[in-house]
Amino acid sequence: MIFMITSRQNSLIVKLCKLDDRKQRDAERLFRFDGIKLFCEAVNANITLEYVLIKESDEEKIQSIIKEQFSQSKTPQNCEQLVLSDNVFEKLTEEKSAEGIICIAKYIDKLHKIVKIYSNDDFSSLKDKNILLVEDVRDPGNLGTIIRSSFAFCNDVLILGGCADIYNSRVVRAAMGALFKQEIIVTDDLVGFINGLVTNNRRVLATALDQNAQKLQEFSLLDNDCFVIGNEGHGLSKEALNISSAKVYIPMQTGSESLNAGVAASLCLWQRYSSHKQ
Repeated sequence: MIFMITSRQNSLIVKLCKLDDRKQRDAERLFRFDGIKLFCEAVNANITLEYVLIKESDEEKIQSIIKEQFSQSKTPQNCEQLVLSDNVFEKLTEEKSAEGIICIAKYIDKLHKIVKIYSNDDFSSLKDKNILLVEDVRDPGNLGTIIRSSFAFCNDVLILGGCADIYNSRVVRAAMGALFKQEIIVTDDLVGFINGLVTNNRRVLATALDQNAQKLQEFSLLDNDCFVIGNEGHGLSKEALNISSAKVYIPMQTGSESLNAGVAASLCLWQRYSSHKQ
């Protein structure tokens, strides 16, 4: 049976609205996202959905899409489907042109891990994996773009330190479904992680405007090289720069503004990806 909610003060609606706050997301182990595309991507990736919320005026269209996607899914979904009056739905949605569906999903523990300190023994599991490290990228749109590009360019593991929350709805939206497939490690000790990779004979290439940096396209990349991308405004920390194996930069026209972190990461990943394909 599908239930109907018509009150903005409904206890479940109040609870789900609080998922905008990171502490509440962490407490509930739930996150939310809007739209048909992300719903389809989540079902195809076998993400566990807790609730599917349907806008009353779009119910017939959305129910048809839900039925089709669930029938094709390899993993049965036992989520609760709720129809919301348009007024209640508008309270929850963050989209200006809402598509009539909001999903509440469980944290993706099978792919996303929080690691305080990564022991040296654990680096053996990363030996043959492509890795991108990201330090202090706080803009959700940039982080979502990085996740999307990481998955697009065959990056096996994304390591984040001091970044925006991966379950922020703006991150989820910008990642366009890649969040549901990309392995991510979140750590409080990114510098220690870099040191561990270097100790285990991995080159970590810092992106930096530095007099000792080499042009990205002229740098001879190895198969297991790892890039590290820094904050949108002040770049990488001195600690990350000092411990990295080498520094590279993306050449641009004189007078150009620096690239945002999402674009810079995408170009570095593409360079590594294309050099492997040659």
